[in-house]
Amino acid sequence: FFFFFEMNQIQIHITNYIDMISNVVSRSTTYPVAGFTASPDRYTYYSPAEKNIYCSYGFTYSTTGPTQAKWTRDGDSVDNDPRYEVIVPSKGAGNWEISLKIKGSAGVVTTQDGGVFVCSFVYSDSEVYQRTTDLYFYDIETLPAETKFYDAPSVTLTCVLKSNGLTASTVKWEKNGETLEEPAYTVTSKPDFLTTYLEINEVVAANEGTFTCFFDVPGTRYLKSLCTPTFAI
Repeated sequence: FFFFFEMNQIQIHITNYIDMISNVVSRSTTYPVAGFTASPDRYTYYSPAEKNIYCSYGFTYSTTGPTQAKWTRDGDSVDNDPRYEVIVPSKGAGNWEISLKIKGSAGVVTTQDGGVFVCSFVYSDSEVYQRTTDLYFYDIETLPAETKFYDAPSVTLTCVLKSNGLTASTVKWEKNGETLEEPAYTVTSKPDFLTTYLEINEVVAANEGTFTCFFDVPGTRYLKSLCTPTFAI
């Protein structure tokens, strides 16, 4: 049921590390609780650093507010999972904020640590208010690891987007920040656009440079990785 005599609200505070060059974006969104629907948001992080999610629930000073606050991942409690640390400070007057630290294993966060996270605030009469966040972790593997090539007719660079469920709609490559020009280069990709290939058709010094692969992931900006091959002619 709804509490018409008070204005309740939930706030989600996310510190979002978007890509490999550590651009930091802070987001704060307020949702009214009266008639509240937990519409999923999605956030994308580059592994492997620790991440924190903050969930804040506001209630009127005239009430005691909820009696319990908790986090779940994919429907299961995270209380006994060493990859996560739940921080539930004392309830304040009119506000209760809880946080979830995603630590991963041995301080390294991987694509296996993401999922659907739900913060819940529960009243003694079992009234529950929730906020859902779809949390994605990704890494981009660039192949080959050895980027010095000797006397080869052509060279193929590969980028593979690894995550816990991200999809890509398109991919592209650039050289030194500019669009590639055929016939010196040929770009192909797998049908799901999670693996892309750049063939350097002529191994000459003029074709050296910094090559960047870009994955166009819906709901976020391009995710990218760099590769700088050199040719020993």
